[in-house]
Amino acid sequence: MEHRISTHLYITPLDTEHADTLFDAVEASRESLQKYLPWVEKLTEIRDAETYIAERTHLAGTEYFAIMQQNRFIGVFAIKPAKARNTCEIGYWLIDKARGKAVISQIIGGVLPYLKNVRQVRYVEFHCLENNKASIKIAKRAGASLIECYSSKPEFDAAPRLMCLYRAYLQ
Repeated sequence: MEHRISTHLYITPLDTEHADTLFDAVEASRESLQKYLPWVEKLTEIRDAETYIAERTHLAGTEYFAIMQQNRFIGVFAIKPAKARNTCEIGYWLIDKARGKAVISQIIGGVLPYLKNVRQVRYVEFHCLENNKASIKIAKRAGASLIECYSSKPEFDAAPRLMCLYRAYLQ
């Protein structure tokens, strides 16, 4: 299901047809993305982008979207199951040029009514690296509070990282 956020911003279901543009987006923003996303290191050709998309879009209970601004791919937005009942996790990434323009906050504002009314979600979680100030700011702007911090061992043999869990109640 596509979600129109504004005249020029929308999210549409992520599909392997987005592999070329996703790969180009990662290439253009690789240095900044790999600071926070361990999978970026392994995405080195279009086939890897296809695998990235296929693995994520086939996970039960998930919805992955291509973020489109003026019909250009600028990132990925995800709604994922969480451990707690009536709760989902929100994840996202953006190309460098799209950051700092409240894109994710706009998307969250547009998606929250869908989560609450259609998916019957009561809580939204954000799992942020402790040093990812931009993501923490987004979580707080969405009304989330810090619940806990925990050590996480990411994919691809990377060193454990300290993650912070923020949770917002959907009123």
